[in-house]
Amino acid sequence: LDEAAAAMLRTAILRNAVSEPRAVPVLLGKQLQGLRSADAQPAEEQHSRALQAVQLYAPLAQATGLQTVSLELERISFRKLFPSSMRRLQHWYDQVWPDADTVLPMLVQQLRNQLLHAPSLEGLVADFQVTGRIKSISSTFRKLLKDGMVVERVKDVLALRVVLLPAGDSR
Repeated sequence: LDEAAAAMLRTAILRNAVSEPRAVPVLLGKQLQGLRSADAQPAEEQHSRALQAVQLYAPLAQATGLQTVSLELERISFRKLFPSSMRRLQHWYDQVWPDADTVLPMLVQQLRNQLLHAPSLEGLVADFQVTGRIKSISSTFRKLLKDGMVVERVKDVLALRVVLLPAGDSR
């Protein structure tokens, strides 16, 4: 499928889901299970399923708010389609951020403290949230494919998010 055909097919699936919204998660679950168990199938079939998952089902899962399903579909698919590239990217992650799990909470806390004691925010912000995450390998791989980048140019393995609640906002 090219991107235009995949987009049309996703739209058709969503349009049909209006009458039965439970059909989309069931469809995505079936595709994920099929991809997980594809190792017993011929390489050609595995490749076809993986390509279909990346082009059609992962974006559909993303569009319907099923991020974990989308990420797993991509992760499994990319490993089937690009096994050596995914191994190299995993190795790069392990070298660049071997301690990301311990560094990330410290960075979140440091940023939280900086914001808590920032005089420039006094009176302007009623509350705030700081969260962080380690970007998934499949997300980084997707970015590399889309932008035609080399892994050494990737600058955003960790992500921090700040949500500010303005003073006077009653939410």
